[in-house]
Amino acid sequence: SMWTLFLHSGYITIGKEKGKVKIPNEEVRRAYGKIIREAMKELEIENAMGYLLKGQKDKFEEVMRRVVRNQISYHNTREEGYHNFLLGMLSCYEGYRPKSNIEAGRGRLDIVAEYIKKREGLIIEIKVSKSEEGLEKRAKEAIEQIKEKRYRDYFGKEIRSIRLLGIAFHKKEMVCKYEEILI
Repeated sequence: SMWTLFLHSGYITIGKEKGKVKIPNEEVRRAYGKIIREAMKELEIENAMGYLLKGQKDKFEEVMRRVVRNQISYHNTREEGYHNFLLGMLSCYEGYRPKSNIEAGRGRLDIVAEYIKKREGLIIEIKVSKSEEGLEKRAKEAIEQIKEKRYRDYFGKEIRSIRLLGIAFHKKEMVCKYEEILI
């Protein structure tokens, strides 16, 4: 199978946990990143994340709407699906190191990423709405949760700005709320 080929050629290794594999080193991780970024260009995903990371919220939301409508199943109604989708998108963006479900401040945030060279941080909180009409409210709740639970405490002194993204989904629709904190 393909996985056996990857294992024997050194493109993946056996992890410490039973049934888990991992990327063996930084060189291979970069190679995978390059392959995935090329594929993502066709899907506009890299553009979407680039807009977000540059603080261009309106362009991010516009491209993300197209991506969600074209790539997410209408039957996806669980937060985990959207969470994994966004985490995967961010994982392929050069320079950022995303982490998922991290305890910080007074709670557990959905996605956090930092870019040490630029001294920037990103916190994403994801909500699912039961209706299209509730999207705006749920996105605002996500931003408020980030602030109230002090998720920004995750970052050390080297980070100078933190972007907050509250994003609410309902099937193939979404709304984003965005703020930036300068430290």
